[in-house]
Amino acid sequence: MAISSHLTLVIALAGINIFLLRILKMPPEDVLYFYLFFLFGVILSGSIKMLTYSAVGAGVLGVLGSIAMLYVSLHWRIIGIDISKNALYIHALLLGFGISITLVSGAMATLLDGPLEKASHRSNTMHTIRNYMGAILIACIAWFISRDLQTHLPKTFHSKLEAMKIIHETALNTVHHVFNIMIVFNVIMLIASVVQMFLGKGRRIVAKKTKG
Repeated sequence: MAISSHLTLVIALAGINIFLLRILKMPPEDVLYFYLFFLFGVILSGSIKMLTYSAVGAGVLGVLGSIAMLYVSLHWRIIGIDISKNALYIHALLLGFGISITLVSGAMATLLDGPLEKASHRSNTMHTIRNYMGAILIACIAWFISRDLQTHLPKTFHSKLEAMKIIHETALNTVHHVFNIMIVFNVIMLIASVVQMFLGKGRRIVAKKTKG
């Protein structure tokens, strides 16, 4: 869960930044509002995790976050330039909420899945895997975006207007492809969350009893 949500964040930022900055050409203040709503989603997820983690466990929270991200991914898979700013802000809120709640819930489940005295070792292993996979994925996404743009752009254009239109359409198509990849990680997160929910691991933080 934690690894998949981290990789989803990497993909989401790549696709979102291309769409907001290169396709919509949003002014800086609107981009700032987008990421403020993303931050609000993170804060909301933190509040929910704090109040409900011990009661419902990592699996239920992971399912909730995965569904929120899958909703956004499916919309961004077919997104167009006619989307409203309000819809973008709602998507940012859901994305921040979904990624944060799944990432932290998965990390907590890993942390608590076994003897507490070995929790730091499990956490270090998970973070190492997550960071290496994230670094590799960033390079792969950059290569994919560059390759996809080069493949679909014609070698010559009849006019500057035609060139700008084709580049615009190609970039939008590339964004859709990026979010197709994101959907795959969303599904992995959802499956992992459902499995976690039925296994019940990491559901409660229980202090080790000492013999009196």
